[in-house]
Amino acid sequence: MWTGTADELIATITRWYESGWIIAEGLQDALEMASIHFRGPDGMPVIVPGIPSAKPAESGPFGRFRPLDENYQVIEFDGKQYNLTPYESAIIRLLDKARRQRRSDVGIKEIQAALGIKSGKMSDWFRKNRAVKKIILHTGRQHYRLDP
Repeated sequence: MWTGTADELIATITRWYESGWIIAEGLQDALEMASIHFRGPDGMPVIVPGIPSAKPAESGPFGRFRPLDENYQVIEFDGKQYNLTPYESAIIRLLDKARRQRRSDVGIKEIQAALGIKSGKMSDWFRKNRAVKKIILHTGRQHYRLDP
């Protein structure tokens, strides 16, 4: 049961979708799925599918970072913008995809395969962007994930 307003629910679903907590074809699809599950105290849907009850909230931060282009060459992290190298952007993109698929982590071999190489270390690929490296968590022996 949702006791807030429709605007609050739309803003919440938008944040969940943007952070990868809801897997959907798009924001509208996520809102339609939410309309099935979120009912008001009267038992009626809080969001009516196909009829937006309010304008969705402005996009908020995408976790601690958000990509500013589709190739992740430019990202925003903790309010600052960073230009990434091709290796850095490929790694961040792979880890973000894994996070959206709700995978716990990604092994170094999968990262190397995505980069098209057979060896290398995470510390080598993020030497210049140490601040960005903070969003990558080392979860175990040569396994990594994005920090939510």
